[in-house]
Amino acid sequence: AALADLAGGKDLGLKLERRSVFGWVLASVNASDEKGTNDALGIIREAKGVVAVDSVVRQQALRLPDDEFVDELWGFQAIGADLAWDRTIGLPTQRIGMVDTGINRGHIDLIAKDARGFDFISFTDLSSDGDGRDADYSDVDPDAGFHGSHVAGTMLASADDGIGVPGLNWNAQLVTGRALGALGGDSVDIVEAAAWMAGADVPGVPAIGADRVSVINLSLGSDNPCSPFQEDIYGQIISSGVAVVAAAGNAGNNVPTGAPANCPGVIAVGAAGPTLELASYSNFDDRIDVVAPGGDGFGDDSSAASILSVDGSDDFSYKAIDGTSMATPHVAGVAALLW
Repeated sequence: AALADLAGGKDLGLKLERRSVFGWVLASVNASDEKGTNDALGIIREAKGVVAVDSVVRQQALRLPDDEFVDELWGFQAIGADLAWDRTIGLPTQRIGMVDTGINRGHIDLIAKDARGFDFISFTDLSSDGDGRDADYSDVDPDAGFHGSHVAGTMLASADDGIGVPGLNWNAQLVTGRALGALGGDSVDIVEAAAWMAGADVPGVPAIGADRVSVINLSLGSDNPCSPFQEDIYGQIISSGVAVVAAAGNAGNNVPTGAPANCPGVIAVGAAGPTLELASYSNFDDRIDVVAPGGDGFGDDSSAASILSVDGSDDFSYKAIDGTSMATPHVAGVAALLW
């Protein structure tokens, strides 16, 4: 009877569910949408004897990883990674591709994320491992700074395990194409590695099969225009549904962005520091699609100003460095979460 009185003679379908705490009661109304519920609340709110009315809302756990250095990842804070993690942390079936220097496959933050890879370096003067193409895609060259391990860590380092750093995508697995040494890499090797990840048949390389990727990170570049070969192959990769993300370059904002970032359809990434201003070293022209955290370029190697991630020089170390190479995996990691 009391509930009927609260309805003011209107058919709200009020039903007592249970008594709650401190004088509150839980009741349901017959409403098919949010507007109907709010209209009912308005009627009840005006009824005699009602002190307050509230609606029931759904809440959820807010996920933050417990990795040792998570508070030092200002780049993740800048892009709102914690809000993304409330929605998704990725899927174990996802594959992120990376064409780079290879990885330290035994690093504590990468060992569980290493799905497969291949060494695409054709020429021994670039390979640093004394041979050409083979199945060993380990990063062996200290002169290259173990660049690939750092890039991979930002995208998908093991997360919420109390160790080191988390990646943006907690669950995805990594497919590595080793195509860079200390002296760089051949553009054909780089393009073929990317095409292989997207499902293309490359002579002498096992088919990618079920490990086909959804996103490819290219933290590499040149000051060259996009060649017909690159434009064709990257175009076909992108047309197949794979996102390709590439670094704009570190030659300064008055230098045009080179290939592969300037190839049509490739997502070109510039870099910002912790103040979110464009980094002085970052290329920036009308080809840039997005700017992401890459460090301020002052070279102090502190996580307050640079990007902290995996150091592949041993199995347990981390380091902070700057570059559009560091900004690019922020974008690739976000793309993988969106996927």
